[in-house]
Amino acid sequence: MNKKIKKILAIGVPILLFTALIISSFWGFGQKALADTYRESTRASYKRAFIELSENLDEMEATLSKLTVAGSKYQTALLLDDIWRLSGASVTVMAQIPSSHIDTYELNSFVVRCGDYARELMKSVISGKMPSERDVEQLAQLHNVCIKLRDDVSAKIVSESIPSEPITNEEYFTASQAPKDDDSELKFPTLIYDGAFSESNERAEARGLTGSDVSADEALQKALEYAQGATLSLTGESNGSIPAYDFSGTTSAGMDIDVSVTKTGGKLLWLMLSSSGGESQRPDEDGAAKLRDAGLEYLSAHGYGSMTSTYAQYYAGCVLINYAAMQDDVILYSDLVKLWIDIDTGEIIGVDARNYLFSHIVRDLPEPEISEGEAREMVSKNLSVESIKLAYIPLTIQTERLCYEFKGKCGEQSYIIYIDAVSGEECKIFKIIDSDQGQLVI
Repeated sequence: MNKKIKKILAIGVPILLFTALIISSFWGFGQKALADTYRESTRASYKRAFIELSENLDEMEATLSKLTVAGSKYQTALLLDDIWRLSGASVTVMAQIPSSHIDTYELNSFVVRCGDYARELMKSVISGKMPSERDVEQLAQLHNVCIKLRDDVSAKIVSESIPSEPITNEEYFTASQAPKDDDSELKFPTLIYDGAFSESNERAEARGLTGSDVSADEALQKALEYAQGATLSLTGESNGSIPAYDFSGTTSAGMDIDVSVTKTGGKLLWLMLSSSGGESQRPDEDGAAKLRDAGLEYLSAHGYGSMTSTYAQYYAGCVLINYAAMQDDVILYSDLVKLWIDIDTGEIIGVDARNYLFSHIVRDLPEPEISEGEAREMVSKNLSVESIKLAYIPLTIQTERLCYEFKGKCGEQSYIIYIDAVSGEECKIFKIIDSDQGQLVI
């Protein structure tokens, strides 16, 4: 009997031990995988927080910059309120980053103080008192600090040196005694777009569409007129805000082309083909003028009335130019047509007429009740004015105002300020960024 027990134990114990080893190994692998999942989730959470923080700081920097040229209580209060809002949003984001990371201490201190200061100034402005010279100086100092902190956060994101997990006490004290790296020169802009009022102001109804409905065959004939020399076929229909027939094909040069024609009136909604892939850098002023003129000739040949070029961007061998309609020497910024023009050939390779078709009607423009000189007095003394024009600008989807457009500089930075030509109210402030790719507006 004892021999049988010993034999069973001699065979069974190793099997049990081996089974236990297999089970523990699988359990260990499972725990490691779970830990890795938690770790990656934590890292992703920290990265999202840093990206959102970078966006907030970028917007805060632009808002602080605009304050240097704000000349009205209304605009000043709005900008200060934006800073206070961004401060709170940034503090909320930083709460998602472990407090053990010393990187967040300086940031947290800055955004809290900046927000509190903006809040106090806003109360003063609402009560009728504009920021004093000392306040303006302090806001300029805050702006400089914001640039440094924003660039530091942006550099961490670009270089992927974002803290990925809580650090130990030993690492914390070691890091706190280590010298800090210099601020990075890298930028991480998020609010930049290709021109003031360039985004689509889509109304419930496209006001620029006129004429009767067209069939698919009639739309195809229109598309062939817009894309001369191309072979096209119907590929579908778009039933969005502006219903259209969609066509695709190839040009006589063998380039792919897409064209959309509106179901109402047979208007060109969209056209796009590839560029020649040549020169992508910004041309000199003569070359830029020729490209602008080529766009104006195209618009005139295709039934558009008086138009003027506004902003331009250069990339991928072409230039994207915004053209706005003109009425009685007033720029109608809502009525935009975007043209892509090949830099090498000067040919039109893209058209986006959505804004124009949504907005274009003859406006009942009011008469200015304040003179150009009176409006100039309402612009901040910090702005060195370089040009003045009358413009009809959108404030909301349904609201437009006649304004004096003042373009100028404060130091090396360029701005655009809009003063209501009827009430004298400061309506909008834009910051212009000059680059090799053109003028960008935020």
